Amino acid sequence: MFNSQFAMNSLDAPGPDGLILRVEFIRLADRYRHVVSVVEPGGQVHPVFESVEGTATDDWPASPPLQSLSIEELTPARRAALLVGMAGNSHWSASIEPVSGHAALVFDIACRAAGECGPLGSQYRRVARLEVKITAEDGVLSDGDNQTCIKIAPAASAATKSRTVRWKYRIELG
Repeated sequence: MFNSQFAMNSLDAPGPDGLILRVEFIRLADRYRHVVSVVEPGGQVHPVFESVEGTATDDWPASPPLQSLSIEELTPARRAALLVGMAGNSHWSASIEPVSGHAALVFDIACRAAGECGPLGSQYRRVARLEVKITAEDGVLSDGDNQTCIKIAPAASAATKSRTVRWKYRIELG
């Protein structure tokens, strides 16, 4: 059975072996959190990472405070999630896109800071030990307490050169 609400709030990145990497967006208070899962060919879903969110009172939350979600078809069969949000006096934006033919998702995040930047980045809690990895393409990856907490932060030079700070990373199977 087709669930249109689920399809509207998620993106799938199918791999050549039948496995799918899925990102699902879930409304949590004033923002969207997201969960990255592996979906087997039979439809079984295994959550692997979940974003660590802040609250409405955090000027510099653990992950971008993304409050508006739009999943757009960029070209036929090519979709991306576009998100924006605000905390304190700063604005965040995100583009999340499946990589065609690979079980991979590319996250491109930016923050336009009004004044001095606080701690920026995207933080995840690992909820299962499956063969899924995160790679920083433009930023710094750090693992906390036995890899249960993973953070991707902008490169130090990015935060000092501009009031718009960007970090980019990839989550993929294998």
